[in-house]
Amino acid sequence: MLAGFILMAQDEATDRFRPSKNNFSAEVNFKPFSSEAPISIDGFRGRLFLSNKLAIRIGCNFATKKIHDETPFVYNNTVYYNTRDERYTVAGVNTGIEYHFLNSKRFSPYVGVIIGFENKSSKAVYDDVEPDYYSGTNIYKTVTTEYKNAWRYYSGTQTNLIERGYTRISGNIVLGGDIYLMKHLYMGLELGLGYNSLVYKEVEITGEGTLATKFPKAKDNGFSINVNNSIRLGFWF
Repeated sequence: MLAGFILMAQDEATDRFRPSKNNFSAEVNFKPFSSEAPISIDGFRGRLFLSNKLAIRIGCNFATKKIHDETPFVYNNTVYYNTRDERYTVAGVNTGIEYHFLNSKRFSPYVGVIIGFENKSSKAVYDDVEPDYYSGTNIYKTVTTEYKNAWRYYSGTQTNLIERGYTRISGNIVLGGDIYLMKHLYMGLELGLGYNSLVYKEVEITGEGTLATKFPKAKDNGFSINVNNSIRLGFWF
C-alpha cells in the first residue's frame, strides 16, 4: 500500500501541467486567422512564479510601420510624381503581479494588477508637385512638407492628423486564464479595466524648411476596458 502511494505521488509529480514555485514562463501573441504572421512578439511577456498561486510579470510591446508611395500623373506628355514617406514606432513596457486562485490541473484563472508605459513616435515627408505660378504656365515644381509626430490625411477639402505620437502611463486590473494543453505548453486570454493617462505630442508641420504650423500637446485621460484580441501562447520551464 505504501509502495502504491509513493508511485502515485511520483506519477502526479511527473504529470504536472502547471508551473509552480521558481518556474518561469514566456509567451507571445498568437493570431491564427491573421493575414500577416500568426505569431507576433509585439506582446511578449515573461512571468516568474513565486509560489503555485503568485507570479510577478514583466512584458513589452513593439510595433513599427513604414509606408512609401508614389502617385504619378501626366501633364503635357510629362510624368510627375507625388510621393509620401510615413513611419511610426510604438514601444512599451509593463510590470505587475498575478494571483492564480483555482487549484485545477489544466485551467488556471487569475487576477492581477499591472502598470505600464508606452511611447509612440511618428514622422512623415511628402513631396507634392504643384504649379509654379511665378515661373510661367505649364511649369511644375516639387514642394516638400515634413510632419513631426503625425501623418496627414485628406478628408474632402480638409487635412487631418492621424497616427499622432503620444506617451501613455496606465494602471490596470486584469482578469485572465491559462489553459495547459500539455506539460509546459499553454494558451490563454486576458482583459482588463484600467486608467490611462495619454499625452499627445506636439505636432510641427514644416514646408520647404520653414515651420508653417504647430499643434500643441493634448491630454486624454480616463477609464477603459482593455481587451487582448490575440491568444496568448506560452511555454514554461
